[in-house]
This record gives sequence, C-alpha cells and structure tokens, in this order.
Amino acid sequence: QNSDFPGGQTVLAGIRSIAGGEVVFNETAADVDVRRFDAVIAVIGESPYAEGNGDIGASGSLRHSSRYPEDLAVLQRVAGHGVPVATVLMSGRVLYANDLLNRSDAFVAAWLPGTEGGGVADLLFRAADGRVAHDFTGRLSFAWPSAICPGAAKPLFRLGYGLDYSHGKAAKVGKLNTAYAPGGCAAEQEVSVFAQSAQPPYRLMVGDAVIGPDLNAPLDFPGVRVTTVDVNTQQDGKRLVWSGPARLTASAPAARSLRAFADGALLFEFVPLAAAQSPVILAMGCGPGCGGSLDLRRVLAKLPLTKRATVAVPLACFAAAGVDLSRVDMPFSVSADAPFAAAFAHIRVAAGADLDAPNLPCNTFTAP
Repeated sequence: QNSDFPGGQTVLAGIRSIAGGEVVFNETAADVDVRRFDAVIAVIGESPYAEGNGDIGASGSLRHSSRYPEDLAVLQRVAGHGVPVATVLMSGRVLYANDLLNRSDAFVAAWLPGTEGGGVADLLFRAADGRVAHDFTGRLSFAWPSAICPGAAKPLFRLGYGLDYSHGKAAKVGKLNTAYAPGGCAAEQEVSVFAQSAQPPYRLMVGDAVIGPDLNAPLDFPGVRVTTVDVNTQQDGKRLVWSGPARLTASAPAARSLRAFADGALLFEFVPLAAAQSPVILAMGCGPGCGGSLDLRRVLAKLPLTKRATVAVPLACFAAAGVDLSRVDMPFSVSADAPFAAAFAHIRVAAGADLDAPNLPCNTFTAP
C-alpha cells in the first residue's frame, strides 16, 4: 500500500500535485468516456523483480503485452477517440512495445522510478506560463527492439536515442508492424513452466487455489503449506510441507503440443527435506480423461536430504503412461501425503540436445 512507503510518491500523486482536481483516475479505463477529457496519461508497466533474469523464461519473449495484456487493453480503450494519449511505460529493461506505441501519441520510457514517481509527473507538464519546466534529458542506454526476440531485427530506436520537447514534434513514428511468430524466443529448445513464479500461460496451483506472485507470504492450503525458499538463486523455489494429501500443479488454460520435445524431458530442481513414506506421484495432463503418472519414490530414496538435485524425466515415459504429447495442458503435477517435505524450482521442458541433466530411464519409476 502507499502507506507502506511514507517517503515515496506515486506518479498519480505527482500528477495530482500539479493538476489537482482536474485529474480523474481509472485503473482500467473501463466505462470512461474519453472524449470528455483533454488528454489521457496511461501509466503502465511491469511488476517488480530483482536479482535474477526478470520474468521472461526461455520460452518467452520481449513482448510486453504477452505478460501484461491488461496494459494493451487499457490503450485499446482510450486510443482512437481524438484525445491525445501519453503513455508512460515503467520497466526494468527495453521491451517490444509496437502495439503500445501504435496507440500512443507520446511515449515515455520511465524505467523504474522507485519512490520518485513525482519526478516522472514533473516532466509531463509545462509550467503555468507555458514554458517547458522540466525537459527530457535521458537517452537510451540499450537499443529499443523492433521484434519480440533480441537481435532478431534492426532496432526500432538505436542506442543513445531520445527526444526532448524541442525535437519531439519532428520525430513522428508511423504505424508499426505488430505481427510476431507464436511461441517464444527459445521455444524450440525449452518451455519454461516455473522460474521463481509461474511462467505465462501457466499457473501454479494447489488444488483449485492459485499461488500468486507474492514471494514473502506463507500460504496454507488443505494438506500442505507453501513458502518461498532459495534453491538456485534468491527466492526462486517453493517449499512444500505436507500435512495430508495435497497436489501441486502447473497448468495452462489451453493445451500446447510438446511433440517437438519428444526426445527431451521434464526437468526440475528438487531438494528433498523429509523422506517420503508414501507414493510421490509426478503427473502430466492432456485434458479431461487424458494423462499419465509416475511414482518418484524409488528416485527420491537415492537423493540425500537437503541436497539440491536436477530431476530429468523423459517425456517418452509420460507418453508410455498415456500422455498425448500433442495436447499437454498440465506439464507438471506432484501429489503426496504426509509426512513429506521438499522444495521445487526451475520447472521446464527441454529438448534432448539441451538437457542439462541425464535422463532417468523409464524403468526407474514405478507405476502409481
């Protein structure tokens, strides 16, 4: 909450300190008649992240709208009504934003202003006498991409690019190409399922409850408690302590084919914290009535407690257990009963040539 940062100021508070009662705030722009206003300031951007690779998995891309479709939806609602739209994008990196730029009359890369949102607001307004009170002096420290994958095309804006008020009107950008290939930048090598948080479109769940992005709050579900722990890097894993029967799953609303990974495996980092006394079932799903599962107990019994290991389960084992690899909507599921505790991190599906751990033979697993 804003009250947690008494020394900080949001961009909205900064705007209100300048424009006062002329400001109307609406988070989603839903049910707003944009034509009533002189201008729209659309403040959008990324959720916070730090000390890692951000929220882009190996099968992701630089396209902002793939992770934050709600931001694109806001601009779709406010653009095209004859009212100028100034978009302020907060991010920790350059991003593919052609679809956002197409719906903006002015576009500000605000990066991550921390507590100084008022400083961003200062740049958006002239002084009362019409002069430029605070001009833009920042320039790009990285080239701004024109494609969803780094290095895939000529940059949209070169290294060192940036405008100020004296040059802004002459710098017109025409309608940009927003077409992009489905999948991610490394989709042919890896599908990232969980890397500190669930990687879109996947959701991490216990039962019917979604595990959200909060990395600090412990979560209690029927049969299991979930907390965030360090496995490879800071806060990149989930620690589960079973008190009864419970199931952790990673699933997506729509299925995708994993046939291109048929010679590959499902991999995850695993830290056993208590020996399993009952079956530990690893499963993969492919829609109603379709799926396959394997009992991990024989594998886990060979792993020393509290030591990290990479578990690599060939997709061929799941196929043999009944998984249709052409329509997988749940690439990972583990169910167990008390007493059992373990930590999981970096869940992914990798092609055979890109495996960073040896495959476990299918006869390593017992039937559930």
